[in-house]
Amino acid sequence: MSLLHKTYGKDRVRVMRIDRKADRHEVRELTVRAMLTGDFEDAFTRADNSTSVATDTVKNIVNVVARENL
Repeated sequence: MSLLHKTYGKDRVRVMRIDRKADRHEVRELTVRAMLTGDFEDAFTRADNSTSVATDTVKNIVNVVARENL
C-alpha cells in the first residue's frame, strides 16, 4: 500500500514580536504554516526517517519566516 498524500509540518504556529520603545511597545503577531511535501512514504511504512526534516528544523524555518515578515 502506498501513501496518497505525503505532507507534514506545522500549521497555525503563532509568533509574536514585541518592539519595546521608551514611550510604548509595538506588538506584532504572525501565523505561520510550514508544510513539507515529498517522498516520505518510507518514514511511515519502514521507519526510515532519512528523508524527513526534524521538528526543530521546521521550528527554525518558522522563526526565519517570522523574522523576515514581521
